[in-house]
Parts: sequence; structure tokens; C-alpha cells
Amino acid sequence: MNDDIGLRLLVVAAVGISAVAGALIARRGTGLIRRSIEIPGFGPGLVFFSSSTCASCARMRERLRPWRNVVEVTYETAAGDFPSAIDRVPALCLLDGAGRGWVAYGVVSEARLARWVGAGP
Repeated sequence: MNDDIGLRLLVVAAVGISAVAGALIARRGTGLIRRSIEIPGFGPGLVFFSSSTCASCARMRERLRPWRNVVEVTYETAAGDFPSAIDRVPALCLLDGAGRGWVAYGVVSEARLARWVGAGP
């Protein structure tokens, strides 16, 4: 009987650990995938959507510091004009003159940023 309880506890622990690991992987992956977006009135170029109260935004802002020609739009300063297509921050977009392009949510690595944008800072 004690062996049966131990086995059950082991199975429950394994399922719990798997669920947590899966959730962390899924959460990380969704933010770092580029998705198509259209935001009329913004672009061309790199547009960084942020908030002054967001710790991840501060990390992404620091990562973007060496990059030239990045336009930052904060929720607090553009509250009335903040695009509804941006559902969370930090959000980095590469847009053409018509406001079409891609968006990536979260803190993008320097290597991925260089690969996606196609040039260095």
C-alpha cells in the first residue's frame, strides 16, 4: 500500500513539473515569434511600443539603445493614439510606409534583432 501511494505521488509530481515546463515554453515562444501586423499611421522603420511602468520594456529599451532610428511610443504619452493592434508591451515592430510589417512581443535578443532587421545598429 505504501508503494502505491509513493508511485501516485511520483506521477502527480511528474505531471505537475511537465505542466509548468510546458507553460513556460509556450509563454516564451509566443512572445518571440514575429507576427504580421498593420498599424496605419506608424512607420516606416523600427517602432518600439512600451510603457514607463514595464520592467521588460526597460530591458528592451536598453537593448535598443545602440540602434539608430528607433521610434519609441509609450502608452502614457500616446494614450489616446496608442494602437489597439498592440495588445501588450514591450512590442517591437518593423513597419513599411503604410504601417504594414511584423510585431514581436517581449525582450528580443540582440542576435535575433540583428537577424530580423537585417543590419546592425
